[in-house]
Amino acid sequence: MAGLPGLSLETWRATLEQAVLARPDHLAVYDLQVEPGTPFASLYRPGVAPLPDEDTAADMLRLASAMLTASGYEHYEISNFARPGHRSRHNATYWAGDAFYGFGMGATSSLQGSRFARPKTLPGYLRWAESGFGTEGVMIDARPSVEDRLLDTIMLRGRLLIDGVSLPVLRALGLDAACEAALLASLQTHVDAGRVWLDTDHDSRPQRFGLTDPEGMLLSNTILSDIFEALDGKVSATS
Repeated sequence: MAGLPGLSLETWRATLEQAVLARPDHLAVYDLQVEPGTPFASLYRPGVAPLPDEDTAADMLRLASAMLTASGYEHYEISNFARPGHRSRHNATYWAGDAFYGFGMGATSSLQGSRFARPKTLPGYLRWAESGFGTEGVMIDARPSVEDRLLDTIMLRGRLLIDGVSLPVLRALGLDAACEAALLASLQTHVDAGRVWLDTDHDSRPQRFGLTDPEGMLLSNTILSDIFEALDGKVSATS
């Protein structure tokens, strides 16, 4: 966990060195965020244990990427590093939009484009089980619209630093030429600045894009927000 109160860059480097020495197949690196309304936010006192400033916190993530990739890990997703062959299979299923099943109180599942969740409270879950596991009391999201499918795919696969987002997949989901042009225009500044990579085919037609490591990763929210703003309202109007 980077960005902890009182954490220095030197201590963070030592932490990463110890993590590498342990030789795990998979590592997740997160930057501490103090979210309003959480128990930690109510307990945290900035003057007592100040967080690293934004520049230092960004340098911690840059250092993690450099040290872990140099040690043989793939930085395959914003927060995840893995040795070859050890990427998270659960995450891969989720990012690909494939079916997955959740069991137990509050668990979520996805099947044939619809999402549903088990009851979140114990009394509700027991009533649901005693009723024969029917649909009553189970929250269900209807099949998403074309725009929802496109934005969900971009949001999920946009986190994949190595694989990125496939434009042929987006086209198959309903991305038309006008929307694709708007999307690519929103990326151009980031491509020029080295924050986004863009692959093309032999005819120079764009095929895939993704965040660069580490600079694109550090501005992922801004980049995804620019994409969403560029597509806002256009997909539903043209699909």
